[in-house]
Amino acid sequence: PPKAVTTSALTVGTGNRQVKLLGQVEAGERATLSPQIDGRVQRVLVKEGDRVTSGMTIAILDDADSRLALAEAQARLAQEKSNLARLQVGTRPEIIAQRQAELDSATTRKLEAKDNLERVSGLTEDGALSRRALVEARAEADAARSEKFRVEALFAEAQAGYTQEEIDAQQGLVAAAQAAVEQTQLGMQRTEIKAPFSGIVQEREADPGDYLEVNDPVLTMVSDRTLDIFLELPESISGQIAPGMGVTL
Repeated sequence: PPKAVTTSALTVGTGNRQVKLLGQVEAGERATLSPQIDGRVQRVLVKEGDRVTSGMTIAILDDADSRLALAEAQARLAQEKSNLARLQVGTRPEIIAQRQAELDSATTRKLEAKDNLERVSGLTEDGALSRRALVEARAEADAARSEKFRVEALFAEAQAGYTQEEIDAQQGLVAAAQAAVEQTQLGMQRTEIKAPFSGIVQEREADPGDYLEVNDPVLTMVSDRTLDIFLELPESISGQIAPGMGVTL
């Protein structure tokens, strides 16, 4: 018997063809985080799969050594600033008075030693004292004269105060001490490892108690904002692909 035929009216429309493709998704940004200083891991604050934000602390190194170094650097800075203030103020009046008293005492001892030398010299010529006594008196007089010269120099230095060269040198020591404090503070900051961008922890490679050196990996994270998608396109449909076509992942 004849076959049945079904007819339908043609209409204008848009065709919709779906093609399944194989491919892969890769992160647009990827980073392996490492410490900038050597140290032992105190805490790791994230695990694989956690979402982190830019600037978030993700791991902390033990900072005991850094805190001790900072305290020492701050103490040295305080001492150098104190020395600079003393130089800028100049010699205190009580120091000058003390140097004056020392000079007066040294002058008196010199005169006494001189008188004693003259007395011993006369007695030695008369035969009342030995040559040894004269040698000892002469040595005592020389020592008293040298001591007076030394004290006179100290007194003159106290009156003149400190030179600009000494103040400049001390200012250099203060600047060096300040730089040491700032360097130590930077080391303190580097005990905290922070995320460079927002993303997801892909792999964690360090645990509390691990000792890490510079460039040892702590964890790997990938950006969750930028993704690169690669699809394998059959040659048969390569000419039919145009910008704006939808892709469902």
